[in-house]
This record gives sequence, C-alpha cells and structure tokens, in this order.
Amino acid sequence: QRLNDIMYKIENGQVHPNDHESFIEELEKFEKTESAVMREKIEALGKTCGNNLENLEAAMESLLGKNPSGWDWSAEVKHFDKISKAIEPLRKSVGEDIASIADRDLKGMSSFDEAIRPQMFEKLKKLVQLGLRYDPHNAALIELAPKVDEAAVGDAAAVQKQIEERQWPGNHKGFSGPGTPEELNQAALDYFNSTCKPTEKALAACIVEPEWYCFKRNIFGQPIQWAITFWVAVDVEGETNADIVNAWSISFLTEENVGVEKAPPFKLAAFNFKQKMKRANVPGL
Repeated sequence: QRLNDIMYKIENGQVHPNDHESFIEELEKFEKTESAVMREKIEALGKTCGNNLENLEAAMESLLGKNPSGWDWSAEVKHFDKISKAIEPLRKSVGEDIASIADRDLKGMSSFDEAIRPQMFEKLKKLVQLGLRYDPHNAALIELAPKVDEAAVGDAAAVQKQIEERQWPGNHKGFSGPGTPEELNQAALDYFNSTCKPTEKALAACIVEPEWYCFKRNIFGQPIQWAITFWVAVDVEGETNADIVNAWSISFLTEENVGVEKAPPFKLAAFNFKQKMKRANVPGL
C-alpha cells in the first residue's frame, strides 16, 4: 500500500515535465531502498523455489500448499518483476523528453537578453544533467552536455586549451582481467568499426577501469551482462582533422545471458561522454 503511488507512476510510464526533478528523487529512492529490499527477498526465495519465474507458482505451491486467500503466492513477485522491467523504458523515455526540451532551449538561447543568459545557461546545464540521471547513455544528452558548456563559456580559446592539454590515459595499470588489455582493446575496435556509421572509424582504444563490472542483473540478482569501459580515439568525417581526433568514453557490453563470461565478443556499446584532443597526444596516431 505504501508503495502504490510510486509503482503506479512507474507502471503508467508518463512523467509531466514539471515533475521531472521531483520524480527522479522518488525513483532513485525506490531503487536504492524498497527495490533493493524486495530483490533481497526474491533472491532468497529463488534459492528455495528456483530461479525460473514461470515455474515459481508451482514451486511455491508444492512448498506451501494452495494459498487460502485464492491469490497466487507468486503474484507479488511477478508484479514486482513487471515494475522492475518498466523502470528502464521509463528512464529512457524521460531522458528523451528532457533531451528534446534541452535542445530546443539551447537553440533559443539567443532570444534571451544578455544579462540573464548566464543564469539560463546554468539552468540548462542542470536540465541536461537531470536528463543524464534518468538515462546516462542517452546519445542526444551526451552530445548536448559539451555543447551547452562550450556555448556557456563562449570562449573558443578556452575550449581549444582543454583540447590541446588533454592526455590519452593509456590502459589502467591495475586492470585485473580476465583478458589482456591488448586483446580487449582489439575486440573493442573490431566491434566499434563493424557497427559504427560509415563516417566514423575507431583508431585506438585503452581500458580506463581496473575491472569488468556488472551491467545488468535478472530479477533474482544473477549477473546477466558484463561491461568494461574504454577510451576510444575516433575519426569522424567533418568533425576531426589531421590535428584533432575524438576521444570517446564507451562501455562495451557482453551478450545478455545467465552465466555469461567476462569476455568478448561484445554485443552492445553504451556511450558515456565525448570529447576531442590533439591527435599527437594519442600514442601511435
């Protein structure tokens, strides 16, 4: 009963723009507290009754007998599973809505008086960051974040200074595997270049985190997808030149399956942020 309001909002799948800021607080609280507690209980249940959601009711019934209330024992678990699966699409949908609003506001910034533009840019920065709280991998928001920053600074020299001083991090010295940096870097380049736009080409990659991390779990808390984050040097027609190259942070993901190994081939890429740097500062280019 206490959670009916937030679960209704998640299931409904719509959030008014005026509520974007307050709802993310509710959603994150639900995910970190109530959802976490429920997942612990379901994981414990899975150890007793098995990890197959379709067979869960039969397993619970064989253990407890018929539910005297007439309801399925597993009804709440299945409802929570439905709510859990609705969160990611909702996050993506709201992220897309915010990206559309932010893009419109950036394009219309020149219509504001010069005196109030600084505070309007600050408001726009916060809006983009709010959108990234909903969906950290939204491509439009990732593109907008540096555009808003550059527009707010209004100083091409300052941006150029950052580009010239940016250094290629190289492979994380504490990377613990499995896999070697050389093998994984090549797998990342192969995946990128086999799936990217015709105008893009990945030239170099390096692992920037010490280990693989779990990207997704199933309802029983089992890892079903692993990821590892790289910096990737990318040429893009019309964006890069003989002096400048893109340096993108990209997480490459395994296939989605129970028991999947921390190993290529990669099946998906999630973009974290995009920036530029001097080509000469990337070893080998």
